[in-house]
This record gives sequence, structure tokens and C-alpha cells, in this order.
Amino acid sequence: AAIEADMTLGQLYYNHGRPEEAARFFKSVADRAQRDIDKAFAWSALGYALEASGKYADAIPAFESSDRINLVGMKGSLLHSIARNQALAGQGAAAKVTYDKVLTTMANTEHAKLAAILKSKLE
Repeated sequence: AAIEADMTLGQLYYNHGRPEEAARFFKSVADRAQRDIDKAFAWSALGYALEASGKYADAIPAFESSDRINLVGMKGSLLHSIARNQALAGQGAAAKVTYDKVLTTMANTEHAKLAAILKSKLE
């Protein structure tokens, strides 16, 4: 119940334009959660909160932590989030590598189509 309560509080802060406060709750859940699904969603939510706070370089490892859990259905969005924050943090070369990963691991998907478009804008 505590995990769900902290995720809900984090979402409330996030939805009311207070992503820095939200990040505290999401980080707490990511550190305490036992189930992979809870950890994956908490790390991802933390990444979005950090990104919304303008902390792009800090958002990258949060999204990477969620991606490492390897839940089906999250990979494409997480890789795009990693690449987007790499680009926003001035890490264009790293963003291209991440987009290439999308193109190779998720070929012939909407994620790959979007990755090709976004990668071309970095070049």
C-alpha cells in the first residue's frame, strides 16, 4: 500500500506542475519496490519528472534503470526517452547510438520509424 500511495502522491505533484517534488516520491519507490513492475514504473516516472525539471542528464540513468528491468511493452518508449534526454543534455552522439539501437532491435515498428526521423534531425 505504501508503494501505491507514494506513486499516487508523485503523480499528483507531477500533474500539478511540481516535478521536483514528484521526483522524491518516485525515487523512494524505485529504491524500495520489490516487484519488477513497480520498479520499472517508478524509474520511468522518475525519468519523466527529472526531464520536466530540466535535469536531462539526470533523467538518462533513471530511464536506463527502467529499461534494464526489461518489461515487455516499455522498451521502445524508454529508448526514445533516453535518446531525447541525451539530445537535450547536449549528448547528440549518444542519442544517435540510442536511436540506432531502436532501429536494430525494433526494426519495422512505429518506434523504429520515429527513431529514423528523430535521428535524421540530429545529423
